[in-house]
Amino acid sequence: DICGPGTKKVHVILNYKGKNVLINKDIRCKDDEFSHLYTLVLRPDNTYEVKIDNSKVESGSLEEDWDLLPPRRIKDPEAKKPEDWDERAKIDDPEDTKPE
Repeated sequence: DICGPGTKKVHVILNYKGKNVLINKDIRCKDDEFSHLYTLVLRPDNTYEVKIDNSKVESGSLEEDWDLLPPRRIKDPEAKKPEDWDERAKIDDPEDTKPE
């Protein structure tokens, strides 16, 4: 689907579990007076390819570029670090001694 004359972008929409899900990327359409062939290739390994006039303009992973599945991690708004949390990447052990 091409979205309006102002934005000139291609909408790639998948119907998943009865809901229309829009791609998370912007794909620009060709802006001229000619007709164009738009192709969506979906592969069994959950990858896709968008072609305009048989030239690849976008590709990627279905899982990464569409919000088909719930997020793997959900941020907890109540979660916070303890007061004595140390942000340093490495912390020296004052009781550590070199081996003999």
